[in-house]
Amino acid sequence: MRAISTFFCQSSFTKLASQMPIDALRSLVDSLLAQLPEEESPRVMVVKPDLPPPSPIRPNGQRSRINAPVYDPAVVFVLELSTLLCLRDEETVHEFGMDVADALRRIVRNSSNVHYIIISRAVYYLLRLLQASQVSIYPVL
Repeated sequence: MRAISTFFCQSSFTKLASQMPIDALRSLVDSLLAQLPEEESPRVMVVKPDLPPPSPIRPNGQRSRINAPVYDPAVVFVLELSTLLCLRDEETVHEFGMDVADALRRIVRNSSNVHYIIISRAVYYLLRLLQASQVSIYPVL
């Protein structure tokens, strides 16, 4: 029963999004992209020592994961929804393509601080935008 209600919500949202005017979509996409986290650190070149320090080992023999990026499903949701809204038609690709692509590029550039699943989804969405802009009359990327 839950799958049916989920499908109904998705199809209702798809129908609603396909009928929304560009101005309303613009404000929705801008609001979505504003929810994405900012880059955590500026670009700084780090010089690494010649020999890496020994890695700390836990008592059970496994290495500890220090500062591992945390998976945030909200980021994936925002990226996917903004990409789908952008890929609606040629006009939306032309109108929002650069904004969505810039947000996706920021995620990929900040890859050391982002979970690997989020990075893989961002790369996939960038490739979808690239494909859509190549097919479009107005190349975006």
